[in-house]
Amino acid sequence: MTLEIDRVMSNPDNVIMSHDLNNLFESEIVTDQTITMDDLTFVCKIKSAKLLSAQDRRWEFKLTVPALNFSDIAGIPNITYTHGDRTFSKLESLEMICEDVSKFLILVLKEIITSEEKSNE
Repeated sequence: MTLEIDRVMSNPDNVIMSHDLNNLFESEIVTDQTITMDDLTFVCKIKSAKLLSAQDRRWEFKLTVPALNFSDIAGIPNITYTHGDRTFSKLESLEMICEDVSKFLILVLKEIITSEEKSNE
């Protein structure tokens, strides 16, 4: 338990993620991350990821999106989150949190499976 607490507390960006998820999502420093809402694309940074259902490939993401305004999400746009070569869509829930100058989105999305991945399963 002490090792896990030390790992979380030593994390400079306060990204809390299991080792398995961390391996799956690689380092955010080298991985391109974007969120597309209808025809607008924003650069974002993952703060946390939680697998809600392995069977449905449903995920909850907390993302920092600095350039986002409330008007960008007011109409509940079609949202796609891209992390490297992984893509997530089919929005189930959306929450925007503004803390001081930081803007966060909490999204529940499903991973899009490519036809190549399907053939490998």
